[in-house]
This record gives sequence, C-alpha cells and structure tokens, in this order.
Amino acid sequence: MKKVISFLLVLLFALITFCGCVKNDTPPNTNVNDDLEEKPDKSYLGEDFDKVDNNNIEKVITQANFEIDRNVQEGTDIIPNTVFSDKMMLQRNAVTCIYGRMATDGPIAAEINGKTFYGTSENNEFKIYMEPMEYGGPYVLTLYCTTSKYVIENVLIGEVFLMSGQSNMEWKISNMLNMGDQGLHEEGGMYRPDLEKDPDTYYQFYDENGAMKDTFERLEALKQQTQKSIVRTDHIRFCDTPIRNFDSDLYTETTDEREDANSLWVTANENDFDFSIGYTSAFAYYFALYLWQETGIPVGYVHSSVGGTYVSAWTPNEEYAENRSVFNYTHTEAFRRPNVLYNLYIAPYKDFKFKSVIWYQGEGQPSNYAQSMKVMIESWRSRFNDPNLAFVIVGLPRYGAGDSYYPGMTAQQYQDAEVDTPVMSSNYFPCREQQKLIPTLVSNVAVSVNIDTGDYDETHPSEKQKPAIHTACKFMEVFYKRNDKILSGPVVELIEKDVDGSVTITFSNVGDGLDLRNEGRNFEVAESKNKYTYNVTVELLNEEQIKLSSEDVGEINYIRYGYLNYPRISRIDMSLYVSVYNLAGFPLDQFVWEDTQE
Repeated sequence: MKKVISFLLVLLFALITFCGCVKNDTPPNTNVNDDLEEKPDKSYLGEDFDKVDNNNIEKVITQANFEIDRNVQEGTDIIPNTVFSDKMMLQRNAVTCIYGRMATDGPIAAEINGKTFYGTSENNEFKIYMEPMEYGGPYVLTLYCTTSKYVIENVLIGEVFLMSGQSNMEWKISNMLNMGDQGLHEEGGMYRPDLEKDPDTYYQFYDENGAMKDTFERLEALKQQTQKSIVRTDHIRFCDTPIRNFDSDLYTETTDEREDANSLWVTANENDFDFSIGYTSAFAYYFALYLWQETGIPVGYVHSSVGGTYVSAWTPNEEYAENRSVFNYTHTEAFRRPNVLYNLYIAPYKDFKFKSVIWYQGEGQPSNYAQSMKVMIESWRSRFNDPNLAFVIVGLPRYGAGDSYYPGMTAQQYQDAEVDTPVMSSNYFPCREQQKLIPTLVSNVAVSVNIDTGDYDETHPSEKQKPAIHTACKFMEVFYKRNDKILSGPVVELIEKDVDGSVTITFSNVGDGLDLRNEGRNFEVAESKNKYTYNVTVELLNEEQIKLSSEDVGEINYIRYGYLNYPRISRIDMSLYVSVYNLAGFPLDQFVWEDTQE
C-alpha cells in the first residue's frame, strides 16, 4: 500500500512540475564518493563540529517492551508522519524522534543500523526517541508493532536544516535558470528579453545606449554560471513542503496546528531534474551544496517558506497574542494572518530534529523586527523542545528600485539625476540594522552579511550562490567554531579621530589583511548630523587600518557605511558598491558611527 501511494504522489508531483516549470537541460552527473563508511579526520572543521547534542537523551528507551517479530508483514497499523519516508535524512550526533500515529495503542519499536529503540502509542499517537548516531548510510529504518511493520528505505544520517522565510528563500533553481525573471523599469513599463529575437536588433530597438544590453548580458552570464554550478548527488536531500503542496484553501481553513504537512523527500540526483534540483529552493540548495563540499557530510533540509509573509504569520498563536505589541506587521490576508504559516508548515516538524534553522526574511520590516524575531525564535524553541536550537539569519542584500536610473541614461546624467528611492528600498538599511540586533536579544543566533549582493530591479536577486555561501560560512564559524580560515568579513574594532579632522578605523577579523576596492565607495561622512557627503577619500594604511578624509568636511564626527542601496556604478553587480573586504573575500558589514563628544 505504501509503495502504491508513494508512486501516485511522485506521478502527481511530476505532472505538476511538467505543467508549471520551465524545462531545462539536465546537467551531467558529477562523480561523488558514495562511501560514507569512511570517516576521515575532520578536526580542522572546529571544536564543535562533532559535538553531540544529548537533549532528550532521557527519553531514549533501549530496553525491549515487547518481542519483535521481524517476519511480520508490512501493513497500515503504523502511520508515521510523512517526513519519515524513503530518501529521508536524520540529524547526526543528536537524539532524534520518530513520530506518527497507530491504528491501536501498544508498544512500538524502531530499528536502524543494528540498533533498536522502543516507545509506546497512547491515544493512537507514538514517539520513539533514538540515541545520537554518526553520519552514514544509506540505511533501512524499520518500525515494528505487534501486528505489522513499516519500512523506510535509503535513509542517510547527516546535517539537517529547516529553511524558512519568504520568497527569497522560496526562489527556485528554475527561476535562476530563467534569469530570475528579471525586468527593467522605464517610465512605468517593464522590458524583458526575447531570446528568440536577434539580441543586437532587440537591444538596439529598445536601448540605443546599451544599458539594457549590459544588464541582460550579465544575467545571461549568471544563467550559464548557474547551469555549470549544479552538482547531482545523493548526499544532498530536500523536502520542499509549501511549494509542492500549495493549497490556498488551507490558509483560510487552518486555525489549529497541522499534524502532517504531506512531506516528500527528494535527492539532488533524481533523473527528473525539474522535479528535484530545478524545483527546490536555490538558496537552500547552494547552502547545502557548499556545506557538503566543505565537510563531506550529507546535508538535508526541510524547506518551509512562503513569499510576501511577515514574522507574525510564522509565530504560534499563544506567543503572538502575548506579545501582540511587538508585531507591527500583520495582515488580514489569509496567508499572512498571524500563526497560520506556523500551523501549516512548522508545527508538523516540531518533533523533528534539526541542526539549525536558516531564516531568510525581513524585507520591508524595519520597525520592531528584532523584537518580533526574538518572540518567534523563543516560541519555536519551546514548541520544538529544543532550547538551544540554532538560528542563522540571512542578512538582507541590496535593492535599489526607484532610483532615477533608466535604460539609455549616460553616466553623467545618472550622476546628476535626483535620486527618488521608494519606501521599501529605503527600508533595507534599517532592516539590516534590526537583523544585527537579534543576536543581542537571544542566544545561539548568527547573522550573515550579504551587502555585496542584490539586484537593482528585483527584490529577488538572481544570484543566490553568494549569499548562500556567506551564510554557510557564518554557520560553520559560529556553530562549528571552525577557525582554520576566515569565514566572515572585517569587524570595526576602534575609530579614532585625527588632529587634521580625518579618522582612522581599526578592524579585526582581517586574516591576511584588508582588501580596499572600488575607490572607497559607500562611505559617507559628516561634520554636522544628517549633512552627509559622498565625497570621501579612503586610504589603506596597513593590513588592519584605513583612513577617511573629505574636502567637504572640516572634522568628521559622523560616518555611515553601506547606507545607500542603489549602485551608481552598475545595475546588477552590487559588489561594485562595496569597498572594504578582507583578503578572504568577505565584505565589511554596514555600520553607523558618531562622535559622542561632538
């Protein structure tokens, strides 16, 4: 019965994918080492890399409470949550819980890799806790009761993440291979490339000065880069819940926590590219790919994100009601209602063990965002019964729509134009400032820095590789304590005023030194508050210090870095507007400084 149902689900999702996705050429398979029994020394990855999480260890039962008949037939007496299915992944080095329903109450057992663990069903619900296990596989996980068994095949043990947030987490690989569905704005209209037409004729017709052609050439190069970067491997596995099971009626009907999200695990080596890699979250896939390539450990993720949503929709009702004043952003629209997305796409996994939550959301929420995230994080930890559950917040990229740049403008016209940046774009700097506050309010939280990424025209940047890698590196830095190489950008340690009115900034986390690029762009300085100038000279003094000065300012009392979202150099390459990196290639985060003695 299970096999028939699985086949029908696969067929259904394949049909949905065929009808709704752009077909792409399937990249060739990449040879990978499939021998997970080999456990090389990974100590270079950090002191916490192999740390064992014994949370809930007291619930592990290894003493038999019934005699298992391994010859019993498969049946329907055991109904595990659908997250426990073929091709799944379990979290390594942690107590894991297998849960679901049974037709009748009684004893139940789980057997994997020669080890057996026991539990009991009460009110037709069961939970079995299994002791921490090293990474490896593939294994067979078999559940037994007194009358039947349930077999789950091709199970790996590795690092498992919960990927959540809004549309930038939801953005699929197929979107990237369609150049991110980018558009260029001019006088309220939107131009998109027609690849069937001759490019030179097309671009010349719409854009005599070549600005549009340059942009789409960059996007085409990104498309080719994406195609080449995809790796087919069984060691990356994912479960894309909302995008595979979207049902708008659920948003209006759901008032209670959902028990099961109709999960479906897929490997990154499925024959149908559009059904697997092409259909998954681009950010989540590249995060998993980089982490697997760096560690050799299998990586899996459950992806639960919905575009255009606020923190309140992801917060359980009780915690939302108790902290209503901190949630400035709520909405009566069905999928944005408070707690509805928690009920649908998070609650079904609250007994599932994750290494960390990776959270990509926050565009347009500059007020009270850190406080609302504190409530959400603490509520998830409470509901998951995991008080130390790690969170990595994906720092927002850049977004510049509303700048007065338009196709055909000369560089001088652009420089002279009056900038008119709309509310959402101008919110990005304060949103990122709020994100930086979250680790000061709640423990075990890290924030990645991505101000060298983004798109002028789209809130959905085409490039997902770079922010995914930045975030994977921040995860390893904080939660593995990896210290054999630099994994994040320079950090401002000291700002000193010089007698000539200039300032010297000293940085830590520079590794082999600072890397000053792009003529010091994105620094602003002022003598009087809110009277900033962009005319700043930035000088590299040594491997850890820079000097700021300006002909427009007698004495620098205020500094802003990273405040402007719109790039006055390129519409598509935001890294050209970031000037301070370390030699490891990671950018300095935005910051604001003022002389308190001024």
